[in-house]
Amino acid sequence: MPTEILLDITVRNPTAQKYVRRAANEAGYTGTKAVQDKVSRYGLASQVKCAAIETYGRMHPEFHDVLHHMDIIADQSSPQRRRPRAREWASIIQTALTKAVVRNIILRSEEHTS
Repeated sequence: MPTEILLDITVRNPTAQKYVRRAANEAGYTGTKAVQDKVSRYGLASQVKCAAIETYGRMHPEFHDVLHHMDIIADQSSPQRRRPRAREWASIIQTALTKAVVRNIILRSEEHTS
């Protein structure tokens, strides 16, 4: 199992005009479209993994696979037994993204009120 992962991380907004019609009716559409875009960019045989997450926290299954793979690498590299951390990492990433979105909303609202 390789210990190096080439990762293209992308955050997509499901309410963006190019996604909203399909995203409103198809759960996870935005992440799936993001992965398709990256496959088009890098090719199917590429070693680059796409870690797609929607603005409001939904992760594409491939992102979860990457976190699980990283967890396995961490476990194999650790000199002592450790508990799985992939779910915890997903939660940390989702929380950080939510905080960033909220910060941007606050900044924009302050710009419009001053």
